[in-house]
Amino acid sequence: MADRRRSAKQGNEAPKDPKKAANAAFVAKNKPELEILFDRYRDSGHPEADDKKDVMQGKALQTLVADVDPTKGDLIIYILAWRLSCSHSLRILRAEWFHGLTQLKVGSQAKLKAFILSSMEDINNNPEEFEDFYYYLYDFVREDRTQLLKTETAVQTWQKVLRQRFRHLDDWCAFLQETAGDGEDLGVSRDVWRQLYDFSKNVPALDKHGADSAYPVVIDDFVEWALLKQTVKSSKP
Repeated sequence: MADRRRSAKQGNEAPKDPKKAANAAFVAKNKPELEILFDRYRDSGHPEADDKKDVMQGKALQTLVADVDPTKGDLIIYILAWRLSCSHSLRILRAEWFHGLTQLKVGSQAKLKAFILSSMEDINNNPEEFEDFYYYLYDFVREDRTQLLKTETAVQTWQKVLRQRFRHLDDWCAFLQETAGDGEDLGVSRDVWRQLYDFSKNVPALDKHGADSAYPVVIDDFVEWALLKQTVKSSKP
């Protein structure tokens, strides 16, 4: 009778969620090392600040970059924040660190380095992955979510992520800096940020750009500025 009751009880129990079970096993095994790793990076930035105990930012992120690959610079931070779905500008929260790395099954410093470098290869080889990464960056590098992205910040970020993808990048950055230098910085909208990437893919030659295109006015103005610059340059003896 007892065996039958036990069997009936077991039969009525809901089956365990395999994903939750796997995550629980991962946390049990790897949480101590992830705690130590987060705290080590965090402490490299602000060791005495109790109000920052759950935040990795500034110097802490640069320490992480140095551990992974210092030649890649801020790209390391950008890629990790994207993979962890970080929702705050220029920082990684403890909760995001644990949740993200648990979902990704990254449980050690060696695996973290391998994962970031592998993700870098992914965005280099997969246009859809890069687009998702690029779109994400607008909010991550925007210090004030209530305002547009500052032109200076946008230029610095473009120089890091579009260097091998946009042949007119230097001219574009020079144009924006020159325009911003004429007066108040109006910032870069999300639409301009996204449309520039589309422009970089689809308009390799500036003289092929039509004035009646659907691109933002600032891109039309850039093309006019750059073509005039080319004309002046070619007319010089």
